[in-house]
Parts: sequence; structure tokens; C-alpha cells
Amino acid sequence: MTALLKYPVALRTSTMVFVLLYFFAATTATTAMRALPFEMRAEIMFLRLEEDLAIIAEKEIRFKAHFEQGEKIWDTLFLDAHGKTMDPAGLRGRDRVYVRGEVVDNTATAYEVRLLE
Repeated sequence: MTALLKYPVALRTSTMVFVLLYFFAATTATTAMRALPFEMRAEIMFLRLEEDLAIIAEKEIRFKAHFEQGEKIWDTLFLDAHGKTMDPAGLRGRDRVYVRGEVVDNTATAYEVRLLE
């Protein structure tokens, strides 16, 4: 710390600003790199809606949902073959689906599940 005191205040301030900017940039870049988008067309092997879980093409896929007044509201968009919103309870094992989402910390989360004909 005493070594820094030898330099003018402007140099110490600009050095601290540079260090802080570097830290924030590195943190933001790391966070952005962790989320990897994915898309797949495959068959549903296993479906457990009460756990927000499906096994599709041997990969564990999580669905997003939240509760409002005790009712489950799906944040993942479920679409039928015509692009209309559908109840996820209409999905069955062996249905072919198109899934879009992202992988964060080795957990795949679906944002859209579209039933294929």
C-alpha cells in the first residue's frame, strides 16, 4: 500500500478505476459464457410435469414454472404442431418435439417446446 502512495493521486485513481472496470468486465463475460443456447428435435422418452422434468433424447430437460395463488403457471412455452399454445399435460412419451432453451451450469432449461407432427 505504501508503494502506491508514492504516485500522484490521479494515477492511483485511474489505476483503481481500471482494476474495477476489469473486474466487472471479467465477471460479466464469465456469466454470459455460462449460458449456452440449445435446440433439438427428438422424442420424449420420459415426462414428469409435477417435477418440471422431461428426458428428451437421453438428456434431462427442465421446464420453467412458478406458482401464483397456489396454481402452477408455466414459464416454458408449450406449442402444438400448429403453433398454438397447448396444455403440457397433452404431451406423451414417444411424442416428437422441437425444444429450444439454454444450458447453465450443466442444467438444460427449455423455454419453448413445440409438438411436431
